[in-house]
Amino acid sequence: MNSFSKKLFIIFINIIGIFIIFITVDIVFAYKIYLKEVSFSKQNIMKHKNYKDFIKKVDIDGKFIYRPRLITFKYVYNKHLKNFPPKYVPSTPASAGNKKKSILIFGDSFAEGFFLNQNQKLNYFLSELTGRPTYNFAISGTGPSQMLYETRLNSLYDIIDVIPEYAIYVYIPCHILRIFEANYGILDSYVHYDVKTLKNGEKILKEGNYIFSWFCRFRIVQNFLNNYVNKKIMIPENQDKNFDLLKLYFTESRKELQKRYPNIKFIIVKYPSYSYGAQHDSSNNIFISNRWKELEDLGFIVYDLNEKVNVNLKDDEYTLADQHPNGKAWEIVSKTIVSDLHL
Repeated sequence: MNSFSKKLFIIFINIIGIFIIFITVDIVFAYKIYLKEVSFSKQNIMKHKNYKDFIKKVDIDGKFIYRPRLITFKYVYNKHLKNFPPKYVPSTPASAGNKKKSILIFGDSFAEGFFLNQNQKLNYFLSELTGRPTYNFAISGTGPSQMLYETRLNSLYDIIDVIPEYAIYVYIPCHILRIFEANYGILDSYVHYDVKTLKNGEKILKEGNYIFSWFCRFRIVQNFLNNYVNKKIMIPENQDKNFDLLKLYFTESRKELQKRYPNIKFIIVKYPSYSYGAQHDSSNNIFISNRWKELEDLGFIVYDLNEKVNVNLKDDEYTLADQHPNGKAWEIVSKTIVSDLHL
């Protein structure tokens, strides 16, 4: 082996050594974060009056698995469609001469109906109350980025076989935070969008690169970027700027839907939920901001459940132990929406 080959070999061994050390440190760090998250979840779940019923069905301890993330949003989206067919047809469909247009639903685990049976979910109640087919495209752990991604997929429209009259997005306070978590690759399976300004001054969202997503495969990097988002972006000084971005996700998503369904009506259902920490204080401030009126001026129907329902949806009576809505909550919400908006 000549001197050059020896140098290459030494460099290779050093790189392998550094990588092993980094992975070892990352595993220890990831495990500590896992313990902290489990402890936090347990503390909150145990406060709920019905927590015993919940923990019978759900393993709240979970299982620690160290696995650098190698999945893509498209993989998760397609897998979700296979496991959870989005279309629901009411048990008493409209007669042939009185067919009603459908309803599309977007959002996260709230809208998806996490931990609920089919007859406890939002799309079930909306279908049964209106006689309309519903398509539930909500996916747990996502937000506005997921909605925009889906509305730009041709395959989404292949699934919709009944023309929709309404699109409903269920918005909870942390969704503004999830936009930035998507852009920085902090959460799994997100698409990153950059704001681009056209020559006429119009702003659009264009799919960006995935450099942060690659580095966020490791928990140390993920945690660093998460702290950056919380301390530098989700701050009061950026509240208006952040709302402008949120508004752009809604207008861009509606624009995609209107290319196929020009007369579709877009409803944003603001669902209150508990959140913690300084970044969530900023999220809550956006949730109660008077700037939602700007979306109403653009033709959106903004439906704030804090104002519309006569119960506190955050009470134990209307939540699962992990704070997701239960069937009773969705029944009340659905009846109120259908009545108020004449769906």
